[in-house]
Amino acid sequence: ISSFSSLGPSSDYSIKPDLLAIGENLSTARPVSQGGYVVEGGTSFSAPAVAGAAALLIAARPGLTPAEYKSLLVNAASPFTITGGALAGVQSAGAGLLNVSAAVRSTITASPVSLSFGSVGSTVKSTLPLTLTNTSAAPDTFSIAVTPVEDGPAPTVAANTIALDAGASGAVSVALSSSGLAAGVYQGVLSVQGSRSPSAIRIPYWFGVPSEQPRYFQLIQAPSTARRGGVFDIAFRVLDVNGLPVTKGVYASIVTGATTAGIDTFDYAVPGAFVVHL
Repeated sequence: ISSFSSLGPSSDYSIKPDLLAIGENLSTARPVSQGGYVVEGGTSFSAPAVAGAAALLIAARPGLTPAEYKSLLVNAASPFTITGGALAGVQSAGAGLLNVSAAVRSTITASPVSLSFGSVGSTVKSTLPLTLTNTSAAPDTFSIAVTPVEDGPAPTVAANTIALDAGASGAVSVALSSSGLAAGVYQGVLSVQGSRSPSAIRIPYWFGVPSEQPRYFQLIQAPSTARRGGVFDIAFRVLDVNGLPVTKGVYASIVTGATTAGIDTFDYAVPGAFVVHL
């Protein structure tokens, strides 16, 4: 995974990226007057590779919904391993490496394409819905297996198999109990394999148990300038070593040049954030 790649979780704890595509040491064309070819790198190259894959997929399998095309691209991705052969974490690799051939041949889609339980307490129980759709022209039975990236607790599914007619969808509940878990992040994939399908799809899952031990300061929103007599806000988060928000014992102290009207939680779309009124 390239050093310049962004890592998850997103500010709302969702799994990002969705998938990986080649974006470094890429030989590409340029004007003959400039040598004909050049080796480049960046998301400016991986993004159009995925866009081209989407165009190919739509041409090969017309008539599906945008959400189904997204699932085929994301969930048919190949497992991505790092040095030593271990699976990459889902917040750095998503479902894995783009595999256009598997996307074209896959007969099952998932909604959503990934399952994030977010930042959970040590005694939280939660359930997320997962909808599977049989995109083939024949009935099929799909088996579901949960595989953690590392040994440890994992969510459970309400049923290990689901039978779907051609074009039909069905819901499966995915439940998590975090009772007694140590602080840290827990992740893995749900594999769904049809008896008639040539390959399984991979649905990444993730959840974290915060330690409440501060390690990082994340500035979310602040004015670019300030003037005497002005009133403004600064929004921020305090994060632990795993990037999970610290929500206990957070305070603001003015060193010089301002007074504070207090500190509040910053609701909006950034869980665990605070805002200081200055």
